[in-house]
Amino acid sequence: MGGMLINSIIDESIEKFNNIDKLILCPNRNIDKVRLFLNENGFMIVDEDIIYEDSKYYEILVVKKGYQKLSDKELYFGHILLNKKNRYFINKWKEYYEKIKNIENKIDEIKMIEEVLNES
Repeated sequence: MGGMLINSIIDESIEKFNNIDKLILCPNRNIDKVRLFLNENGFMIVDEDIIYEDSKYYEILVVKKGYQKLSDKELYFGHILLNKKNRYFINKWKEYYEKIKNIENKIDEIKMIEEVLNES
């Protein structure tokens, strides 16, 4: 389930979560937006983990009612995952870094193609 859908479900039913001790969430994308939503809506992340299965990384959040202040870096990477830095965490971010680094290396090429297309 995507992070935005998780946020929407929690937001629409937030009063129902008053009697729930904890939530276990595993958004498959937009996890930083889930962390931000939780941070802004009276939930705190008490544990996080990351696993790798079938060529995909999965981040798991254990959440309870409460307040915490997380930095932008902690929202992006996960404050607990930043401390754990297990092999899956390191591998995920190395792979992502290489991916966006390759994109960055293509910027000049993209600009040149745009120039040619705009001349037509």
